[in-house]
Amino acid sequence: MRITQKHYGALPDGRSASLFQLTNSQGLSAEITNYGGIIVALQTPDRHGELADVTLGKDSLEDYLAGHPHFGAITGRTAGRITQAKFTVDGHNYSLIANNGPNCLHGGLDAYDKVLWDAKIIDQDGLQKLRLKTIDPDGKNGLES
Repeated sequence: MRITQKHYGALPDGRSASLFQLTNSQGLSAEITNYGGIIVALQTPDRHGELADVTLGKDSLEDYLAGHPHFGAITGRTAGRITQAKFTVDGHNYSLIANNGPNCLHGGLDAYDKVLWDAKIIDQDGLQKLRLKTIDPDGKNGLES
């Protein structure tokens, strides 16, 4: 496995996003950005050995910043809709930010698909790996009520 990194664009606040290409010895490759952990492209061979992109990725970071349907992204804090943007755990009521009518969809307004993840190419046991990491503070996107 070989991993390369290149500049992918700048966020409105000036931070730089990267695009990582992971390629194996058979030609399979994935392009992943640290913006949202999004799989931008996945080149895989068909039965005749011809490579084709099998994702619904967008062409640029700017296209993702304009909005996207979460395809290929790290979805969270939750995946799916939380009805009425609230839930109860162990008798504690939690209210979330509604971003889908009255509901909270895929983690809310500032969900994982909109986070600039800390990305690092690491060598472990003789293999290159891409590590994406973020800190999600307690209470972000909602308040205990």
